[in-house]
Amino acid sequence: MTFSQGYAPAPKCSPSRCNILTGKTTSRNHFTNTDNNIATGKILIEPTTETSINSNDINYAEWLKSTGMSYRTAHFGKWHLGNNNTSSPTNNGFDFNDGNTNNNDGNQGGTVQTDPKKIFDLTNRAIQFIRDAVADNVPFLLQLSHYAVHSDVEAGQATIDIYNDASQRPPGTRHNNAEYGVMTEDTDDGIGQLLAEITTLGLDNNTYVIFISDNGEQLNLTSNTPLSFGKTFIKEGGIRVPFIVKGPNIMQNSYYAEAVVGYDLFPTIAELTGSTIALPPNSDGQSIVPLLTGPTPFSRTKPIYFHSPHYDNNPNKTPRSAVINGTYKLIVEYENGSIHLYDLATDIGENNDLSTMQATLTGNLTIQLRDHLKEVNASMPTLDPAHTVFPGHLRM
Repeated sequence: MTFSQGYAPAPKCSPSRCNILTGKTTSRNHFTNTDNNIATGKILIEPTTETSINSNDINYAEWLKSTGMSYRTAHFGKWHLGNNNTSSPTNNGFDFNDGNTNNNDGNQGGTVQTDPKKIFDLTNRAIQFIRDAVADNVPFLLQLSHYAVHSDVEAGQATIDIYNDASQRPPGTRHNNAEYGVMTEDTDDGIGQLLAEITTLGLDNNTYVIFISDNGEQLNLTSNTPLSFGKTFIKEGGIRVPFIVKGPNIMQNSYYAEAVVGYDLFPTIAELTGSTIALPPNSDGQSIVPLLTGPTPFSRTKPIYFHSPHYDNNPNKTPRSAVINGTYKLIVEYENGSIHLYDLATDIGENNDLSTMQATLTGNLTIQLRDHLKEVNASMPTLDPAHTVFPGHLRM
């Protein structure tokens, strides 16, 4: 089942990974960026961010351990949720893992690689983990986080040769970075090998596979058209991502336009286990099992929230928050206080601001966003009184 309006919880990797694991929004976790490199010379002073997963938060690997179902857990690949013992995958519920890895652990130096971004090493170890769990007759949770398709670009020569043959891979009209296309296809091959092994082991009838990205694509690597902008932005190009689920009682080749988000996965996984163990308090996600298997109707009980109170390398990236309710998306720009409303059903590129035309809806969504940020004590940007745009600014 493919969700065409599926979202990463944040426009950057680490916050999304933390939110997916804990079932909470970035604003509630106070994990809103990948570092604390605070921008200078800006109108606003951006807040600091958490950069490690909070070991006091129960994530879905730890929750599975608490069910008494004897789950075996593994995380292979990129972790990027801190560098100390308390933030390690071992200390956060994963029996088998690669430690506190980050993007650099997937880079091997040079574009052409025998095993680009360690795709096939990760795949082989994931397959062996599943085989061992089957042999020992224990249920398992495998979290496979590929280093691809993050930069630096790496690719296998055999796939590069295919892309150099226009009869096999004709040049695209929207995408023209062949090496990036090769890395993507190599990743797809690795995932295909894993899915084939699940079928070979006879696990299709009791195993769920969830495929999601942690942010939208980097603008200098590919095109996100028709989505606007890309990674680091809470515009659609930065947060709308592939979101696919397969498993028992899920209709093949089915599609949903319902808005779903990565922090929905914790309660979804919990419901799929059939366990009655309570979820941790202050969960922001909602189980999407009714969408996956029916027949119970799905009705989202609260909107989806995004909070990115930071600047970044791209000068167009300024502190913003957003809320999505159904097909409507509201964005608040903190530098100038402007508010924008879009109907994503008809304006996926976020070009037509409806905030004036639909003032009541704009007001309601603004209040919902404000109340959520206040409830979770979100980290907010503040005015820099020393900035030159303010009369009487201070000179040091």
